[in-house]
Formats: sequence, C-alpha cells, structure tokens
Amino acid sequence: MKHSIAVILVLAVVGYSSCSWNDTYSPVVKTLQSILNTNQTLKAMVEYNLENHNQLYGGPNTTEQMYETFDNYLHYVPTIDAPWPYVYQFMFIMDNHTVWENPQIVQFLYAFVTARGEYLYSPATKYIVDQWVQNLTNPHDFIIPSGGFPSWGSFFTRKLVDGARKVDEPDSFAIITSPADSTMLYSFENIQLGTQMQLKGQSVDIFTLLGGNPRYKQFLGGQGMAVTLGPYDYHRIHTPVRGRVVESDLIGGMYYGYIINPIEFMYKFRRGVIFIDTESPLGTVALVPIGVLEVGSVTLHCEVGQFYEKGAEIGNFDLGGSAIAILFEPHVDLELVQQIGERVLVGQAVMKISKLKDEL
Repeated sequence: MKHSIAVILVLAVVGYSSCSWNDTYSPVVKTLQSILNTNQTLKAMVEYNLENHNQLYGGPNTTEQMYETFDNYLHYVPTIDAPWPYVYQFMFIMDNHTVWENPQIVQFLYAFVTARGEYLYSPATKYIVDQWVQNLTNPHDFIIPSGGFPSWGSFFTRKLVDGARKVDEPDSFAIITSPADSTMLYSFENIQLGTQMQLKGQSVDIFTLLGGNPRYKQFLGGQGMAVTLGPYDYHRIHTPVRGRVVESDLIGGMYYGYIINPIEFMYKFRRGVIFIDTESPLGTVALVPIGVLEVGSVTLHCEVGQFYEKGAEIGNFDLGGSAIAILFEPHVDLELVQQIGERVLVGQAVMKISKLKDEL
C-alpha cells in the first residue's frame, strides 16, 4: 500500500502587527493577512512573539518583514551554499501554543507549504539542478533522466542506479544495515516507557514515537539507533533487515520546524512506522522515518504482508532533512559497528548482534 503524507514544513509561530494590506503579496500570504486582520487576539499573540523572540534567530521582527519573508520563501530555490535559509528564520521559542495550533493558522500553513512544494517541482526550478548534480560525490550512482532532472524536487527524490549500494551480508539476520545515506546520530539502550530518546535536538519516548501503537510493548527493554539525513543526502528509505512487513502507517501532525527549546514537540513530527518481522532470532524490528526541517512529505510504498530483502527501497522523504530510528526487541544484545558521527551509506553495516539473550 502506498502512503503519502502531505506537505510538512517550517514555522514555529507566525506573527502580524498591522492591519495594512499589500496587494503585491502572493494569494497565500494574503490569506494570512486576512486571518490576522480579523482576529485581534491572535494578532496580539503573534505580535508578542515577533517582538520578543524571533530576533534571537534572525527572523522577521515586524509583520511586514514576516509577510515579505513568506513571499520570498515561497519561491526560494535551495542553493548549495544556502539550502534552507528561511527555515532558520522561523526557529524561535514559542511562548503561546495557541498561535500555531489555531485551526486557521494550520490551514494557512498547509496552503503555504503545498504551494511551495508545487513550485519546487515546477520547471521554474530546473536552472539550479546542474549545480546540485555537480556537487554530488558520485553522480553516476543515480538515475539521471535524459535531458536532466526537470525540477529541483525531482532531483531531491532521485533514485539509485541498481547495484550502486552494496548491502553487507544481505542474508544474515545478525547484521543491521543503514536505511539511508546518512550520519550516525544516536544509539539507545534498555528503552523503557519513560526513556527520552534524542532525535535531532528533540527527545521522545517510545510510546509517542510509535504513535501509541500497542506494539511499543514489544520493544521495552530493547535497544535502538538513529541516523540523520541532511539536505545534500540521497533521501530514499531502505530496509535495514530482511523480513516481512507486518504493519505500516503514517502518523503525526503538521511539523513546524526544528524547535530549539525544552518543550517536547516530537508528537508533532510527521513520520512513518514500519514493523518488519525478520522471521529469524532477531524478531521484529521497528523502522521509523521522521520528517525534520523542511521535509515536504514522507512516503511509504511497502506492502503489508510482503517480504523484502535487506536494502530494498520502501519509501522516501521530500524536500529537506530527516532522521530514521530503528528499534529492536529486548531478547537480543546489539552493538554499533560504526561510530556516532560517522557517514554511512545505504546497505552499510551499522549494528550487529553480539548475543541472543534466550541462548544464555
């Protein structure tokens, strides 16, 4: 079954401080103007955030600056030197959740990021693609259409050439491989219900990470690991083990950016959850691709009941950075075979079983 999560993006809190109207703004930005012009309480909340917090992260401090930023962002095409400049302008502390959870603001954000996503897949962005292709370490690893990629979005979701990634010990249940071209981020030990797992500056417990799925109980006392993907990485998701998909789902709400504060926002991350029965002593593995920063979507194209070989492609991210967590049941002890911070490729060994506890 193919799942698609609609566009996700980048805004911590939005603000507005004037009832002025600028006809030069795009229709979607005018929608935000209208929302705030007709809701004085909401307007006051966002004004406060703009005036008191956004300056900490270089974002707009006035409503006109905010509208201009949205307008510029709408048609900004990522460059090698500055892939996500506007993302960071919206990374500021949110004092009032009422602002970004307001249904009208949420509706605006969906409209905005949908319009931006459509633009990034339009021919108007093709001019920048050659720069990104030239920046690839191994461009021959990827399928490049005749005439080149038609848009920046199509480049970002590029596919590998068959055989471009070697899968370490493909038939061994004892070797876990990287699900993406990525960087080793964290490892987790003895995961309990209250354990806070760190994922790209945020922490989350296993119940929340898995969206309350009752299968979380299978992984209590177990281990896990996570990798992180940046804007320059290949953004398709591969199986870290061979096995049968027994359940897959997409969970989470709209994601508003990489929030730098102690409040837990993980429940807002868009993410997929895939449970794979390895039909081996390793047991069931949970694979959780997580949208982070300006990720436009998480797509899963695995079929429940289908058996997949290790390294098989089963999904992809769109338009941004991402993380992937892998969780294991408690009856096995695993150890890292790569250091935290190391770069790894799809199919490269990242963990191995050191002991089957039921054999003790």
